Amino acid sequence: MTTPVEPENRTPLFREAPQAAWREILRQRWSRRSDEALVLLDRTGLHQVMWPRRYSSAQPAGAGRAREAEGHADPVLLGGYTAAYRVRLAESRAARPVRLTPTYGPPESVSVHVHWWVHDPALVVRAQVEHGWAVVSQSLAHRLQELESELAAAARPMDAAEVLRHMSRPKHLSDCGLTYRVADVRTREPDGELLLAPSGGRGFPSAWTPSRRQEYDFCLYAIRNGPVSLVALWLLSQPEQVREVLEWTVSNQALIREETTWQDEIAGLLGALSEEERRELSKLLRDRLLRIGRGTPPHEDEAADSWETSAR
Repeated sequence: MTTPVEPENRTPLFREAPQAAWREILRQRWSRRSDEALVLLDRTGLHQVMWPRRYSSAQPAGAGRAREAEGHADPVLLGGYTAAYRVRLAESRAARPVRLTPTYGPPESVSVHVHWWVHDPALVVRAQVEHGWAVVSQSLAHRLQELESELAAAARPMDAAEVLRHMSRPKHLSDCGLTYRVADVRTREPDGELLLAPSGGRGFPSAWTPSRRQEYDFCLYAIRNGPVSLVALWLLSQPEQVREVLEWTVSNQALIREETTWQDEIAGLLGALSEEERRELSKLLRDRLLRIGRGTPPHEDEAADSWETSAR
């Protein structure tokens, strides 16, 4: 089943709060929203997080670890904060196009569907992560390439089941405050995806673009058509070697001869018979045609007798 790729959420992860810090604190305390955290910057350069009141019941799986680990009380109303930021906590979804290369069979184009969210709002602001999918996608590509290397070393295929088995658990990015997990791997139409192929020259080309796929399909067609197509393709790409191609053609007539028809096979069989065997076969064939009511030209002996009779 083919499914479209989910578009990236381009809403910024954080933005500077429009009001004074103390007003934002009051707003956060009274708000019923559960999808935004308030991050406050104090005079010492430290960031403090004020989580929404209803966040614990709506947070994604594993997102509350940063909140539990901080152990800080909510910011005070008149804490002398120099800046305030609103950080989006809602879970985002996106998909990374990937081309898997199993041990057997053609490459498989899939969409790796990812759920990701903020687990540390203060770190998001500190690291200035405005668009999280770019960071998550880069981490995902790196992990997929590492997984492919591990499976190749163990002589195991890289398929959708392996991707889900190794990457369905949440992955915390400790340097930017984000967490993500692979939720599903679905078949998709190939276009411009990341190719996961073994290193060392094995498998399919590393730059698997649409033009490269067309070249591959053309080469596959030439191979299926046999040596004649391959010789023509070689001569097209190496016209200066026409002499060598002609010499090879003369020396390998059995390889480049086109497929024979039943007429060719009959002619070859008749050519191997002696003159006496040909006459006998001709007589048998003539008698058979006469039995089924088909007209035949006169036999050589009958034609001679008829000529002699008319001459008398």
